[in-house]
Amino acid sequence: MPDPGQPDHRRTGTGFKTALATLDHTRPTIGAQAIGIAQGALDVGIAYVKERKQFGKKLAEFQALQFMIADMAMEVEAARTLVYQAAAAAERGDANKTFLSAAAKCLASDVAMKVTVDAVQLLGGAGYTRDFPRGFGAGRGTIPGVSSRAVVGSALAALIAADLLASRVGPGPDVAVGLGLVAVLGLVARVAGLSPADLGLARSTWRAGLRWAVAAAAIPLAAFAIALALPPLRDAGSDIGAPSWPAATISVLVVIPLGTVIHEELAFRGVLFGLLRRERGRRAAVLGSSTLFGLWHVVPALAGGPTNTAVADAVGSGAGGTVLRVAGTVLLTAMGGVVLCELRIRSGSLLAPILLHWAVNAGGVLFVMLA
Repeated sequence: MPDPGQPDHRRTGTGFKTALATLDHTRPTIGAQAIGIAQGALDVGIAYVKERKQFGKKLAEFQALQFMIADMAMEVEAARTLVYQAAAAAERGDANKTFLSAAAKCLASDVAMKVTVDAVQLLGGAGYTRDFPRGFGAGRGTIPGVSSRAVVGSALAALIAADLLASRVGPGPDVAVGLGLVAVLGLVARVAGLSPADLGLARSTWRAGLRWAVAAAAIPLAAFAIALALPPLRDAGSDIGAPSWPAATISVLVVIPLGTVIHEELAFRGVLFGLLRRERGRRAAVLGSSTLFGLWHVVPALAGGPTNTAVADAVGSGAGGTVLRVAGTVLLTAMGGVVLCELRIRSGSLLAPILLHWAVNAGGVLFVMLA
């Protein structure tokens, strides 16, 4: 029972109510951040149209652009006024402070998105360059109040949780974990404002992606075929325990694509690559996502399985052998991540690395079965 002798915030049973009450004070601060972003974009847009000339006159002299700028300015001032009103209501403890703080955050965030998008349109192609303030990030898709670090952290947390869970379940649940991770990554991409093009899923890239995919997938499949023709390599493959053909078929057609390939490619060559490229550029995106892809394989390298057992027989099962096995796995998969990123860049599509990844994993299963 609440103790009437204690202040409201110290009474037992009021913790949840007190926690929610803090939002009345924090929401206006996010609204203020959004207003700052919108105002900065408006200032840059106005300065640009006063300097840039087209068809013999400055852009600021075109009436249609004047209308756009006027709308942007009105929306910024309206949102600013609501943010001030919400902050004042929260400070005074007005009865309507909860509504005003939520409305201020919502309106200011929407205005920031709209004004920065309009500002990017005013600047044309220059609006997508790094010569202009980072505040234009909202116009490129980010949501005020959600930092890029928070988005990357959320994606990594989901990946780590899925990696640990997948290492403890069988093939059936492994597929469920993979599909669940795809859903979570889709939500992360939406919060980050990543477009289908940022993820490599734009419909216009599907045809090119499939062409690159077929050509790329043919390389590992041809390598496995050559390995089967060479007795030493074929004998090495036969030493690895092979599943039954029904189990291998399910693995190739269901478990590998749904339990491994799709969510890994969406995570590392889709969400993380797209976000890092938008924030840090192409090189950072390739190196960052590939490094994380290598580290992602630490847990699988420590797990059991016929492949790890075969490697352990070769390098030893002691502490030194385990370190060597894990380090080798991380290095090789990180290098593979670089190749998959380059394929993603050159094809412009996530389909190409997805099919290459599947070809490598599925080809390995078929190699063991046929050896």
